[in-house]
Amino acid sequence: MKFLNFFKRKNKTTNQENQKKNNDLNSNFTVEKHTVEGKKCIVIRLKIDDNKIPILAPISNQNSEMIEYKSYRSKNLTFQSEDFFYMTPIESFIKEITFFGKYLNENGLNDNSFENALLILAERHIEKNKRIIDNDLYGLIDMALMVKTSIALSYKTQFNSEQLKGMWLYILNKTLPKIKNNLYNTKYDLSNPSQPKPYLEKFL
Repeated sequence: MKFLNFFKRKNKTTNQENQKKNNDLNSNFTVEKHTVEGKKCIVIRLKIDDNKIPILAPISNQNSEMIEYKSYRSKNLTFQSEDFFYMTPIESFIKEITFFGKYLNENGLNDNSFENALLILAERHIEKNKRIIDNDLYGLIDMALMVKTSIALSYKTQFNSEQLKGMWLYILNKTLPKIKNNLYNTKYDLSNPSQPKPYLEKFL
């Protein structure tokens, strides 16, 4: 199942255009803080295919160093309810989102580029931590989907909740076989339901 059919891109570029891309790498994104409907937000504007793609995330009221967002991961993959909002450090959010933008500019706006960019981020995480926990992988998939949907909006394409859940699972299923040997799942000891204790289990 492909999700980028609505993107139309010229595949051929001249040497001059490629040189311009290399010279403009540092200007391919901006990071700003704005207040939207009374909520402080981080806004990253990615420059992709000469389009400026805004990606917005509210800053958490609980921790000003974190952004919060809704994930479209399956409720079967989390201990939380479907309406639970996840948080990630602002610094990580900026690094991951801008990496996707840079990689797409260098390698083309297509499914393979998205999948490769996500895999690189996962492999970097594994190299640093000697493993990747399911929730960390899910967070990277959340970022990939955030970039995809933001680009789609710039092409006047929107997805409903069920489509987004399907896209999320598609990305997961494409990524899992490549990193499963280093993946650990989060499990919960429910012997005391009021205080579930998380523990890690190697992915099989």
